[in-house]
Amino acid sequence: MSCKLSDETKHLLNRYFDAAVNLYGIISLRKLLEIYNMQNEPINEEDFLEFANEIDFAHKFFDIMGEDEFYDDADETLPIDCDIVAEYLLQDEYFDGYYITKEGQFGKLYYIPDKKQFLKYENENYHEKTLSFISLRAFFRNQPNLTKERADEIADDIYKMANPLEGKIDHVINMIENLNMFHFNNYTYKVFIELYTDMYNDTRLHINCGHTPNELYKMSW
Repeated sequence: MSCKLSDETKHLLNRYFDAAVNLYGIISLRKLLEIYNMQNEPINEEDFLEFANEIDFAHKFFDIMGEDEFYDDADETLPIDCDIVAEYLLQDEYFDGYYITKEGQFGKLYYIPDKKQFLKYENENYHEKTLSFISLRAFFRNQPNLTKERADEIADDIYKMANPLEGKIDHVINMIENLNMFHFNNYTYKVFIELYTDMYNDTRLHINCGHTPNELYKMSW
């Protein structure tokens, strides 16, 4: 049976699915339906699940999977409780990325921006230009052997590494030095570490359900 939703609604749902996986990494269908219905004319669970069943995953960077596909002792997952899972979390043989993210999200509230801001995340390259990110980008722009364009690319690449690498600084340093365009000395290394740490603490992380480390720290108080 084909989905009864209008083409306009289907298009909007596609945008919500793409945005959600980019912002959260993992989110249940139930939670995404809740977010969608908070921000739009509500749709029912049956129509929502029919839409999810019709998704062409060959053209998506995520899959929909139940916990029973990852945990041997899990009960059969209800369709509405299946997770939308970012493709990068499923790439290694043992699904370590999935388990680390899923366990990291446990008990945390979701960061839910308003509709306009939420839908910006449908672009996988979108991220908020925080002051800490701008400062990190300026650090690379001020290096004499880097063009503005190349400096911006490096800063964006560093930001994108925050989620899959959970901020592991040694991998970031290796990536930069392997470019053979910039090498650290004692001073620039110290400055970069401080700038990177500030940027990471302002980054919307999948393990934090879209919250930044700084936001979670404030919430804990």
